[in-house]
Amino acid sequence: MPHHACEQHLVTTNQPTDDSYTEQEYASAFAIAKETLAYIAKFATPPTPEVYEIWYRYAEGENKELSESLRFAVHEAKSVSKSQILQLRNQFFSNLESAELTSRIGDQLSKELGGLKSIVSDQLAASDEFDSSLNSAVENLGSDCTADEAKACIEVAVTCSEEMQGRLRSATVQLEDSQRQMDELRDTLMESQKLLLTDPVTDVGNRRYFDTLMSQILGIPRQDGMHSFLLLLDLDRFKNVNDTHGHAAGDEVLRFVASQLQTIAKGASVDRFGGDEFAVIIETTDSAEGKQVADAICDFFSKRSLSLA
Repeated sequence: MPHHACEQHLVTTNQPTDDSYTEQEYASAFAIAKETLAYIAKFATPPTPEVYEIWYRYAEGENKELSESLRFAVHEAKSVSKSQILQLRNQFFSNLESAELTSRIGDQLSKELGGLKSIVSDQLAASDEFDSSLNSAVENLGSDCTADEAKACIEVAVTCSEEMQGRLRSATVQLEDSQRQMDELRDTLMESQKLLLTDPVTDVGNRRYFDTLMSQILGIPRQDGMHSFLLLLDLDRFKNVNDTHGHAAGDEVLRFVASQLQTIAKGASVDRFGGDEFAVIIETTDSAEGKQVADAICDFFSKRSLSLA
């Protein structure tokens, strides 16, 4: 466990304290924060809020999955990059951001829908008013009405028609603006959801997307003749690439592997499962396709060597 017990004793002061936060809890949080800054300094990762959050959770040690994901890089590879930290944050802590964004978009959509309802209500009221005015003018038109009375009725009808046309034009502009706003909100929501499910380094699916897809596959009854294949791959000696050439070169390798997997396994879902691990999920009616794709992947990479300048 990365969290170390704090042996430091804090000096008490006469300042008021929050009874809900004890001195022991304060000491523990202070120790975790101190260890967090030590990790930031040791691995030269920028002390931004996003980076600090991951190191703090790692030092805290309560998120077992996060601790395990970072343990190898910290204790074995002894090298952690900013991109690794941001990927972990995207994997473990973006749900709250997604919920907040979805909530904001929901509030904006509600506002836009309220505006649409108001436009429709105003237009219905205008239509009723137009019908009433027009009917009143028509009722005054009769065989015994004078020319002046007929002229006045026609003027009323023309005026009502012009007012109605003006309101229709205004409603059209408002509806077009609301449609534009709703299209922008939809695009924002779709983009945010895509980012949550995409690995920022390789631009393929991330661990969250993999887990979601696997849950769907396992939760849906198999159709007759359909086969599901899961291929798991990891890169041999990838640590040497990072140690020798740096994480930027390692990221290039990961991007190359991801793009080639997408080319070889056309139509399959290619996801970055972990640091140097990838998953390929194949849905097919061909019972031999899984082995064929696996053989093709092994054959492709076994015959190629990467040269890093």
